[in-house]
Amino acid sequence: MATQLDVEDIRGIRSVAEVAGLFASLGYALVGQPLDIAALELPADFDRPRAAYFLAEYRQR
Repeated sequence: MATQLDVEDIRGIRSVAEVAGLFASLGYALVGQPLDIAALELPADFDRPRAAYFLAEYRQR
């Protein structure tokens, strides 16, 4: 399990699967649940996304 990231780890990401793999390598359990955007309490002038997802949850191993 990785304990830190390098810039190169992030720079090469090209897909959602690679983002998930990055979180998994840091010890996160992959979740992939949709989030209720209204519950995020974003500022009124914020350009709201159409969808958001809870990707991972940290679990101490």
